[in-house]
Amino acid sequence: KMQIKSVITDENDFIFCKNLYDKLSAFNKSENVIDWILTPAYNSGEAFPVERFKLVCDLVSKKAPSFRFIAQQHKWLYGPDREDV
Repeated sequence: KMQIKSVITDENDFIFCKNLYDKLSAFNKSENVIDWILTPAYNSGEAFPVERFKLVCDLVSKKAPSFRFIAQQHKWLYGPDREDV
């Protein structure tokens, strides 16, 4: 079993992951689907990136429902710089 997590900053990151997912899936002849997670980037010192969050959420739901979307709620609560959560 395999899981991949990618942090997405913009649509170019998404396209890169989607293309790689498609290539890896072509090699994967078994019934097991690659568990691939996309999450929006949170930059150090940055406030909650609402537009980036919406972008990644929309891209996953409209163009790649095979990906999972994780929001990283701990970063909403404690900010992107806290490491002990």
